[in-house]
Amino acid sequence: MRIGNILENLSPDELRQLHREMLRRGVVGTSEFPFQEKDKILIRTVTHYWLGAIKHIGPDYLTLENASWVADTGRFHEVLVKGVDDPDGLQRRPEIEPAPGNPVVMRAAIVDICPWMHNLPSEVI
Repeated sequence: MRIGNILENLSPDELRQLHREMLRRGVVGTSEFPFQEKDKILIRTVTHYWLGAIKHIGPDYLTLENASWVADTGRFHEVLVKGVDDPDGLQRRPEIEPAPGNPVVMRAAIVDICPWMHNLPSEVI
């Protein structure tokens, strides 16, 4: 028997119960997201860092604007506290390259996100 056939035969109450159990076990996530459009964020994905403002929050992706690819954050805590307006004043200089257009980051690839309380870079650092 296919899973679709099983689900079709469940009552609305049984479907809600199944969904709650799947949430409890971590099988499915929620659509909640702790940031909103226009928030500036530093994203760590499984492969890269991205810095930018959220343009759009999709069901499984984020679109960024004024975004940059971050090859090296330098000292992570220091860059979060001070930003990159004066990269030479940082203990270890970060490597940041503005990205053309509006990059899209898949939410499934995100490891963590930090709020960015500074100006977004507009040139290569």
